Amino acid sequence: MWFDSNISSPYQWLMYNNPFNQRLQMGWFQDFAVYYLDLGEVPCESSCLSTNPVYIFIHGFNSEGIPLVVENQNNLLTSIPIQKHYSPFCNAVFVEVPMDYIPNSVRSEEQLKESGYILTKSDLVLLYPVL
Repeated sequence: MWFDSNISSPYQWLMYNNPFNQRLQMGWFQDFAVYYLDLGEVPCESSCLSTNPVYIFIHGFNSEGIPLVVENQNNLLTSIPIQKHYSPFCNAVFVEVPMDYIPNSVRSEEQLKESGYILTKSDLVLLYPVL
C-alpha cells in the first residue's frame, strides 16, 4: 500500500499482507478512506447484536424490492475499531439519491445528514470488519 508520510492524519497507516486472499472493500469514514472485509449477511436481527449503521447508496428499489445500488459508490461506515462503540456488525441503511448523483460525493455522516437524502432503515445485518 502506498501513502504519503507527510500527510497528517489522526489514524495510523495499515500494512495488510492479506494471507487468505480476501477481497478488501473501500469505504468512507469521516471523509477518510477505510478498508473492510465484506463477510456477508448475518442471519440475525439487529436487536440480538451490537450494530452500527452502514449507509448504502441506492437509486431506489426495483419492483421486487431489491435496492438499485449506485455504481462505484463506496459504503459509508459510522465506526472504526479505535472507537469504544465499534462493532464489525453493521445494520444496513439505504440512502436514496437522485440519478444525477456523483458517486462518492458524500463521504461522511455529517455530509449525509446535510444532504437531505431519503434514508430507509432495514433489518439487514452485515459483517464488515474494518481493518
